[in-house]
Amino acid sequence: MRPCTVGLIICLATTSCAALAEDATAPSNIVPNPSFEEMAEGKVTGWTISDKMSSWSTEQARDGARSLKVEDTSKTDGSNVASDLFPVEPGQVYTMTAFARSETGQGISLYARFHDATRKEIRAEPPLTLELTSPGRWRQRARVVTAPANAAFMSLWIHSYSDAVVTAYIDAISVTQGANAGAPKTAALKPFTPVPIQFTTADAPVIYLTREEIDGLRRRAETLPWAKNLLTHFLAAARRDLEKPLAIPERGGGWYHHYACPKDGTSLKTQSPTDHLCPKCNTVYHGDPYDAVAVMGQHGGLARQARDLGLAFQLTGEKPFAERVKAILLGYADRYASYPLHDVWGKQDSKKASCGRVGPQTLDESSWLIPITQGYDLVRTSGTLSDDEKQHIETDLLRAAAAVIARNNGGIGNWQSWHNAAMGAVAFCLKDRDLAEKVVNGPSGFLFQMANSVTEDGFWYEGSWGYHYYALSAHLELTEMAFRAGIDLYRDDAPYKSMFDTSLRFMAPNRKLPAFHDAHLCDALGGAKYYEVAFRRWGDPIFAWCVNQRQRGQDAFLFGADEVPASAGMNLASCVFPGVGWMILRGGTGADAMYLAMDYGPHGGGHGHPDKLGFTFYALGDFVAHDPGCLAYAVPLHGEWYRQTVAHNTVVVDQAPQDECTGALQFSTSGPMFRAGAASADAANAPVAMSRLALMSDDYLILVDTLSDTQKHVYDWAYHGQGEFATPVPLVNSDAPIAAGYGYQRIENVRRGPVDAMWSAAWKTKGGEMRLQMLDDPGTELITGAGWGPSASRTASILVRRNADKTRYMALLEPRPAAVTDETRFERLPVEGDATAWGLRVQNARGEDRIISGAAQTVKTAGDLVTDARLAVISAGAKPFVHVYDGTHLTAPTWNVRVSGGTCFSAGRPEQGQYLVGNEGATPLQVTLGGEVVAGDIGAGAPPACWVVDRTFARGAVVPVACQNGTLAFALPQQSTCELSFPGARSVADRVAAETLAAEEAARRARLPTLPNFPIAPAPVPPAEFVNPAVPPVVIQAEAFTAQGGGNVTVATDKVGCKDACFRNWDNGGHWLEWTVELPATAWYQVSLRYCTASTEALRAVLIDGAYPTEACRTVALPGTGGFSNATDDWKELALADCKTGEPLRFFLPQGRHTLRVYNLLEPVNLDSITFVAAVPPPK
Repeated sequence: MRPCTVGLIICLATTSCAALAEDATAPSNIVPNPSFEEMAEGKVTGWTISDKMSSWSTEQARDGARSLKVEDTSKTDGSNVASDLFPVEPGQVYTMTAFARSETGQGISLYARFHDATRKEIRAEPPLTLELTSPGRWRQRARVVTAPANAAFMSLWIHSYSDAVVTAYIDAISVTQGANAGAPKTAALKPFTPVPIQFTTADAPVIYLTREEIDGLRRRAETLPWAKNLLTHFLAAARRDLEKPLAIPERGGGWYHHYACPKDGTSLKTQSPTDHLCPKCNTVYHGDPYDAVAVMGQHGGLARQARDLGLAFQLTGEKPFAERVKAILLGYADRYASYPLHDVWGKQDSKKASCGRVGPQTLDESSWLIPITQGYDLVRTSGTLSDDEKQHIETDLLRAAAAVIARNNGGIGNWQSWHNAAMGAVAFCLKDRDLAEKVVNGPSGFLFQMANSVTEDGFWYEGSWGYHYYALSAHLELTEMAFRAGIDLYRDDAPYKSMFDTSLRFMAPNRKLPAFHDAHLCDALGGAKYYEVAFRRWGDPIFAWCVNQRQRGQDAFLFGADEVPASAGMNLASCVFPGVGWMILRGGTGADAMYLAMDYGPHGGGHGHPDKLGFTFYALGDFVAHDPGCLAYAVPLHGEWYRQTVAHNTVVVDQAPQDECTGALQFSTSGPMFRAGAASADAANAPVAMSRLALMSDDYLILVDTLSDTQKHVYDWAYHGQGEFATPVPLVNSDAPIAAGYGYQRIENVRRGPVDAMWSAAWKTKGGEMRLQMLDDPGTELITGAGWGPSASRTASILVRRNADKTRYMALLEPRPAAVTDETRFERLPVEGDATAWGLRVQNARGEDRIISGAAQTVKTAGDLVTDARLAVISAGAKPFVHVYDGTHLTAPTWNVRVSGGTCFSAGRPEQGQYLVGNEGATPLQVTLGGEVVAGDIGAGAPPACWVVDRTFARGAVVPVACQNGTLAFALPQQSTCELSFPGARSVADRVAAETLAAEEAARRARLPTLPNFPIAPAPVPPAEFVNPAVPPVVIQAEAFTAQGGGNVTVATDKVGCKDACFRNWDNGGHWLEWTVELPATAWYQVSLRYCTASTEALRAVLIDGAYPTEACRTVALPGTGGFSNATDDWKELALADCKTGEPLRFFLPQGRHTLRVYNLLEPVNLDSITFVAAVPPPK
């Protein structure tokens, strides 16, 4: 096949820059009166203001004395300022620029409009816009556009968006011919190889599941108990849907981002079609846009019902299922054309390509159309539809909806991914070759998206985990439909497969993904369907591991493999993702290991945030500093806080957001016991140069932030901690906001005070305390307050403010488990021999670490430490290590290192006689290693052995070691880690395994709540000849509890698969519930719970009659079931068992009344029922 390369018709590049180059040869500006200085009859010439929010102002000006001021306070109207028309040449490229300075808000653009010879506008879709938001200072923006072939004139339009609230000044506008110096370059689109389009010859159904697959589901339910249970619950839910009256809405639905409380951002709950409750503040909202969102929920529910009832028909052959699907489809076919095209604000607009009929966007139209089409495919051969009815559905519903979607070519992005999936459903259902060609091989099709929307690391380009999985969901819909048609889009598609892999390499120790950009915290394993399908199609063992991490549910039944083998998980390590621009540092072991994720890469398109060098930090078993993520987009707090720089863990310059930009990785290095990385983002706050260095041992994180310019600025080092905040710094309350906008106005409970000496602060969490120490710098001010975190949670936020041209923040972040009482000393270390160098010293219970940073290949000295490295770290104490980056030697009493060539070498001794040594370079290293640490082991006896080890520390090739004169000499292979052990030392693999288990157990215990000191019941002594009687099961409904404390559960009847009712919100540690049970006979009993949870593992404590029946009842594990039964049946019946042995717990209980109390120790669980059942007596 010939590679297909797609070209852009319109250049879409936009940038900000200090100023475009000006010289004698610069092309002339063709904009009339570009700086608004020319006047006639008291009016500015060449421009017309047609609104009441814009004016000519002398308050601010970039050139001359006047600028345009737009003061938009309306949520419904926007500014309307237009230039006169000026001539252009058809087909020519032009660069348009403007200087802008926004005082508050965002959402104002300069639009390029082209006109034909009759002066009629040539409408561009999407519009040719240049974003002008420029917080706090004048910045020049630039964009390249191409005049259409029939263009004769051009005009400019300055417009603030209808929903924007913004105050901004605009000046010095220009349009020049050519793509001029300083204008951004459009990234070249990558080619792809088309695949042949084909269709299956099999009878319907062919897109959701085939007949063969449906037959397989029946066989699976006959042989696998879990599958039989899922099928039973699925059909029961389908029959309940049949009992509900069918009501198809008479209008289209609204944008779900409206469905949140404007006060606090909490998602609303639908009480009725016209009542929408905020569960946080108890406000009830009525009318649109809230009613419209509820309507969209009805549309989505009916689409899913069409699909599910269609499948129920295929599984059972029962015609009532098909009849209901027919009614839904014909109902929509009758109404579809009558739904007006409308947007997210409810405005009807037949010209706007993004408008939908059923949904407010073609994006929503697409996600609705897919299950609608699948439903039709499942019943079209049922015998319930006449030929005319099929024609009506195919023409007036499926093709009509596909045509609405096809109007909006989304290019690169998640929108087009969903467009492709929806149009693909219609194409493969109706065997429409042209449409199938479009969605697979077309200029915006699947193969285009894989080539251009997925980074080299496997990330979706928007840099948001929410949109990564959102786009992946669409691709999975399309690739499954194509596979059933005979088109294998899984084969040899590395970008597609990498979208499934990358989250597994990125995840935190708790398997969560940070809420970077417009995203929420989410599970790295995503929805169950992703990895069920991934393992079935690719057979990769890592996908088998993913499947095995949760109870197999409906997605496994429908799309998964019958058998999934046991497999090892991903071995996690520090790494860099260069395509998306994220750096990961990992330190320590077990669930309480440290984890830093720092963002230096591309902005991320429309869903990116101004957060360069921001980070998320995990320690003490949870995230201790979050990236804030997002709220529903229509909530004011989303724009006013979550999309502002101050909301992120970075440095804010002049109380203004960063410019959209891409930073640069300076270096990254990782050894067995120390790792580091640095990045810069000079374009974020130009002309301020900005860099961040992160240094991580196994017990602390150091951040070194360097900012510099020739002019003074206000620098705010922002950190948003989790937990109860405390600091010894004297602070006073401040009633006034820190600043008027850009997020500062959203920080509450402000306190502030000067800090001229070294200072500290701490955040107390469940796992211990996160302590911050920062080195002193004259003129520093500490500002504290309540910020906002993921999902409208609150943070204990600090700003460390300095007024300077240059400054360097040096901060130590130390996770301290509750048992740690030793103090840590953090101080500067004087360095000589390199004017650019600096040094730090950390002294804690482990020992002393000294850190030097400076110019590479330049000798520098700090006391008895001498090195030429760019970064050198030397540790003495219980677990000594040395790390040399970009240098050839380091000498000190404890360590003496010489390596051949400037590269990265590391060595550490985790315990006596055992070393890990590493070479990150691309060439082998000749190493001489000595000093007091090594000499102590050499003097103990025989020389060491050395092996190359893999990431699991399994030993491989032997590396020869020479031992003489108290030093070791050996050759390290390139990019390798080696174990070097003296006789008598245990292997690294054994040590790491033991430490991981110990750390996980300690972390688990640290997170458990403190319960009253209940006794352990005496061991039961049944009569010598006791025979367990036959006893019928005693079932207690969960909602029949008689008491609770430490929280309040909510009784629910809407959980999929629950029996009558259940309860949720059993979330808090220490929250207990109690039930009364009447046992019909004295007997040995087992207790089982019918529960569900999305957590990997939940823990409970069980008491009967006020005591633990056995020691094992102090901690009972409830494995994850895959979810909370919101959309699928995730319930599991589990007999309580001993956590350590796995043996079922058996209780000898006399006839009569007993009380059962269960405490929540860890993680939320929904509970449906509790069952006491007669058990086999334990062995005597």
